[in-house]
Amino acid sequence: MKLAIAALVAANLFWAGNFVFSPAAVAEVSAFGLSFWRWLFGLPLIFALAWFIDRPRWGEVLRRWPTHLGQAFTGLVGFSVFTYLAVEQISPVNASLVQAINPAMILLLSSWMLRSRPLRQELIGMAISTVGVVIVLLGPGDIVVNPGSLGLGVLYMVLAVICWSIYTVRGRAVVDPPLTSSTMQVAFATLITLPLAAISGGLSLDISPTALASILYIAIFASVGALVAWNFGVARVGPNAAGVYLNLLPVFTALLAVLFGAPLTLAQIFGGLLVLGGMVLVTRASRERM
Repeated sequence: MKLAIAALVAANLFWAGNFVFSPAAVAEVSAFGLSFWRWLFGLPLIFALAWFIDRPRWGEVLRRWPTHLGQAFTGLVGFSVFTYLAVEQISPVNASLVQAINPAMILLLSSWMLRSRPLRQELIGMAISTVGVVIVLLGPGDIVVNPGSLGLGVLYMVLAVICWSIYTVRGRAVVDPPLTSSTMQVAFATLITLPLAAISGGLSLDISPTALASILYIAIFASVGALVAWNFGVARVGPNAAGVYLNLLPVFTALLAVLFGAPLTLAQIFGGLLVLGGMVLVTRASRERM
């Protein structure tokens, strides 16, 4: 259990870097291009890990390709593209705070798809976290940090949340080991995003060293490292309990943003505290469920 929790925490820390560093990349390549390059660069690394650790029988794994294709389309392609479209419009901190509704979405989908009824304390915690997100989004400061469309940015992040929630809930249907399943999904994501990147002009890497460094971080840590850690944690604690840890994402994102010189507003601080308070309630309820 401790190893699974550590993996979920690490995944959120890696994803926080994705929010903080991706604006530098999408400023020079398209959202589709960044999604393509992150999976292309990450594919050899995750394939090598699966080859030496899982030693999979690829013939048997390939028979389950429809499951992996569906996971790649929602969790890898849908989530990453919508996230990068969002950070073109709103600040990384606010984008990550919108994602705090992810546990609530996972609970709803679990109730519907897995017939797992949420506890009252879980619902209360989700409501508190959601209020915190609303306070942040309605507070001042975001337009100064990233002058885009707040409404459009929030819409993109909500779509990203829906994609990731479906990916997480359906994750228990994946029977292959985390490294093997992640390799299949990354391979499919690379193929899916290739034509999208080509159409959007995102295949050129004639970019600045800062943008290239951002892409490499996202490929190694926010893609391979986070994906493997997340799938490992979900397989052991379940989607509801794992979803709670997504509330760590805005906290890590804010800390990293401050380290790199981004300002924080009072609304972000107060709203972030409500998000964490809701997370504590849901975490206690999830432990009682287990």
